Amino acid sequence: MVTLKEVARKANVSVATASRVINNRPSKIPISEETKKKVLKAAEKLNYYPNIFARSLRTSKTGIVGVVVSDITDPYFGGIIDGIEKVLNENDYYFLFSSVQNNPRKEELYLTKLRKSHVDGLLILGSTLGFTDNEVRQLVRSGIPIVVIGRRSPHPNISSVTVNNFAGGFLATEHLIKLGHRDIIHITTTEPRVDGNERMGGYRKAMEKYGLKDKCWIEKGDITAESGYKVMDNIFKKRSKRPTAIFTFNDMSAMGVMRRIKDQGLRIPEDIAVVGFDDIPLAIHFDPSLSTVKQPQEKMGRKGADLLMRILRKGDKSSVGENVVLETELIIRRSSESIR
Repeated sequence: MVTLKEVARKANVSVATASRVINNRPSKIPISEETKKKVLKAAEKLNYYPNIFARSLRTSKTGIVGVVVSDITDPYFGGIIDGIEKVLNENDYYFLFSSVQNNPRKEELYLTKLRKSHVDGLLILGSTLGFTDNEVRQLVRSGIPIVVIGRRSPHPNISSVTVNNFAGGFLATEHLIKLGHRDIIHITTTEPRVDGNERMGGYRKAMEKYGLKDKCWIEKGDITAESGYKVMDNIFKKRSKRPTAIFTFNDMSAMGVMRRIKDQGLRIPEDIAVVGFDDIPLAIHFDPSLSTVKQPQEKMGRKGADLLMRILRKGDKSSVGENVVLETELIIRRSSESIR
């Protein structure tokens, strides 16, 4: 294995100078651009790569961030991960990635493993755990900086990046009301979720504003297409009254809802209009294309990673516990276009 000493010898500089250049560390004595080029050229010729484990022993930093996502098969997370990766690359950080398939026990296990692996920080996407769960308390006590993306953090030592879910729920519902719909179902999640409650709150507020408070119609399901199909199936089988519009918790649920509507021989939006939430890349390719509330997913990933980097690289204690809220945008497509 090529050592830093060999790189320094080939570049004709001290080991300390080579180390500062390779690891991009500040130096009291300025290092000329020519010297930097010599060191980097020598490292390239010798095929030298820094030993991150040896470096972690010297600096107490691994240069690694743990990224835990609740379900990698959900397209919603793709844009967030893309934003995270760009920021970590810009800051010369690596990441360890874990997908927990919406399983709280699996998530707790992975968080424990990452804590014991001495990662410098954690980015948690769409967590299934509560902020009072045992492993979360252990993480906070260990001092590892944590940023949750997609959920608001009520914990004073856990930062978060989320969107204005209440406003998004209001926008979606108001859009349907202004199209003339009065029998509007909102499909939310079975398990209590902060984001789900906020979107449902926006739905209720819009219904109340337009004099439809008594017509609020809530159904519960999961966040998958399969669940959306089942919820819509139950609505057709168990209720004599048919809704004219559906607003779902997320786009994947909307996909299942739309499939069941079409299986019933009904048309979208002529018979039932549908609006989702997220604006996943597939939404425009649904049949018909799906109206939805857009979350700025890549921006959320960038903001979350930026928050973590401010804590790790700059020691910015004011970023610990900071809650960043981004705005949503209503995207109108064929599934809720006006038919009048």
